[in-house]
Amino acid sequence: MMEGVENIPDMALVEGLTWEWESFPQYLDALAARPRTIDVAVQVPHCAVRAYVRDDLGIANEPAGPDNTKAMTAVVREALQAGARGVTTTRTITHLTADRDRVPGAFAETSELFGLAEAVAAVGNRIIGWISDFDDENHELGLLYRMAERVGSRIWLTMVQRDKRPDQWMRVLDFLTGAADDGVPLYGQVAARPVGLMPGLDGLLHLFLTTPSYRTIANWPLAERVEILRDPVFRDHVLGERRDHRSQLMREMTDGFHKMFRLGGPPDYEPVPETAIRTEAERTEADPRGLVFDCLLERDGQDFILFFRLLQSTQSRRCPDHDAPSAYCSQAW
Repeated sequence: MMEGVENIPDMALVEGLTWEWESFPQYLDALAARPRTIDVAVQVPHCAVRAYVRDDLGIANEPAGPDNTKAMTAVVREALQAGARGVTTTRTITHLTADRDRVPGAFAETSELFGLAEAVAAVGNRIIGWISDFDDENHELGLLYRMAERVGSRIWLTMVQRDKRPDQWMRVLDFLTGAADDGVPLYGQVAARPVGLMPGLDGLLHLFLTTPSYRTIANWPLAERVEILRDPVFRDHVLGERRDHRSQLMREMTDGFHKMFRLGGPPDYEPVPETAIRTEAERTEADPRGLVFDCLLERDGQDFILFFRLLQSTQSRRCPDHDAPSAYCSQAW
């Protein structure tokens, strides 16, 4: 899960951690024994608890059932009593394992989620975290409302802005305002920076990864790939090949030149909209795919593109104290 979601190589996890714990209290003891420069607050990850309790069935997202829900609740309660500050769950399509499967708990049923919430309520003074794309917006917001109302625990949910639902964040803010008026403890969590990726030839993902021509050289060493990609004939072949992607992420990248930027060196992690690939393509009358292709070849194929997944400019509902849309309060350009 960590390899897939956070892109931490398996080797780093195996070699870099001693894995002297099994239970959550043992994990907290291991953290306490390590020197650090900042304090940490630990939350219980639903996906790891589910995999631990149910093994392969949990990883496969099979329904938990009453006995397994009870076992998960016991693990969560033990963790919270040992000092964890809360429990978090994720339902977003972007959280995939290294095998490209949804992480455990992504399809958890209401009874399982309420079991975890009741463990949080039983310990008291703890929080629940909820990461989601809110594709089934009304269902999930209603579920969160009922959960917070029933168990009385604070629940935070991710507040993001997406191209396909540019006004969703405003509806969610209205929902949270109504919940606050009702005394139901629901809170929006806003990212401190845009959520994105850095596609590159030397990374795991880029715009041309699935084209037939590129796939013939995909496993070659980087220097050899760069050499053949610089061939104008091969370049034309790649740029002339377009795919109807089944992957949502690849579809977003194909249509996302307004959120795509040259990373450059030194890297610029806070670009302005005027430097987007689409803007550059319009200014120079160039093919945006061609600009991306040429960018990936810079610095001998070691340059990267900066692609923001959750960011779109809008002028509606501005913050009272900032000259920016309210969804941008903590993730402005």
